[in-house]
Amino acid sequence: INVIDSGKPVLSSVVFVSVQLTNANDFSPVFVNASSYVVELKEDLAIGSTAVTVSATDADAGPEGSVAYYIAGGNSEQKFAIDPATGELALTRYLDYETTKSYLLQVVAADQPRLGVPRSATASVTVTVSDVNDNSPVFSPAVYFASLAENSTQNTPLLNLTCTDADDGA
Repeated sequence: INVIDSGKPVLSSVVFVSVQLTNANDFSPVFVNASSYVVELKEDLAIGSTAVTVSATDADAGPEGSVAYYIAGGNSEQKFAIDPATGELALTRYLDYETTKSYLLQVVAADQPRLGVPRSATASVTVTVSDVNDNSPVFSPAVYFASLAENSTQNTPLLNLTCTDADDGA
């Protein structure tokens, strides 16, 4: 930029200005495959196992387009954790079909702008727990007493036993 005064003699000054454009956070993240995920996990799945991997993209360049993941809801029992960089949802505590048959998690993908407000997208993850035969049958009551007259006939009923099993179909 050149500035000239109107005096006599005419004097001037020059300054060089450097302008650096910064990326604006124009776009929100978008989940790649779906805005909802459904997965079925056996209740004996090992801790640390991956349940599902969610994935989102952001059309912005630089940090504004970098996506981080977190669980925003449905994880009150702390059964799941998500890797903020990869979107890998993993099991952190044992599942128990007899206690909780399904979970509905809300997963957020948020961009990481240097300035301004982050933009985000939300996806639901439905986890259905499937039963395995992990419970033994239980007698109720636990102890039975019976008496039988010595002159009873063959096939005389002696006891009615009650037994239950918490597993489905067992």
